[in-house]
Amino acid sequence: MFTRISQANETWFRAMAQDYDRDIPQGFPRVVVILHPGTYVVDDPVLPFRAPNANDVPLSEEQTEAFEQVLLKVLGPKEQCCVAFYAGYLRPEGIARIDTPEMTWVSGRLAYLLLQDELNECLFSAVEKHWDPFLFLEVSYLWATDRSWVIASTPDTAYTVIGCDGALAEALLQEPQLKALDWTGRGL
Repeated sequence: MFTRISQANETWFRAMAQDYDRDIPQGFPRVVVILHPGTYVVDDPVLPFRAPNANDVPLSEEQTEAFEQVLLKVLGPKEQCCVAFYAGYLRPEGIARIDTPEMTWVSGRLAYLLLQDELNECLFSAVEKHWDPFLFLEVSYLWATDRSWVIASTPDTAYTVIGCDGALAEALLQEPQLKALDWTGRGL
């Protein structure tokens, strides 16, 4: 059952979401990138990935399924985590259409709705099944309540970035369906 995130995680997210230069905060032992369909690596230190159209190019269904299976296997379905939904299409009054009053509205550079629950309820496919697809709720960030890992699949980018430990990184890199890249130390 979704609940309100802690004040500490809300504060952490607000600070991270305002950092224009990064997809995830610094300090993770490993950084893994999953390129969405059509995305490729370029020699650009600022934005090393390109896609023909980065808008609304999510992970493929096969990538999503493989990604979620790795997360559930390594982290476990009951792992407590926080989720930030991109809410660019919603206005604060639109929150009333969503069936939980527990959401925290964060607006700034972009608008997000924050919640906390178990990992198996916060995954891309679970969110898609839980809420009306016409609300356009997209999982943009997903992170452990202790902030030991974070996933960023932000709007208008054609890649997903994971800051994590070695065990999760290796599991992601070994899953052939993901075509994941080790981006540790490359300055994302």
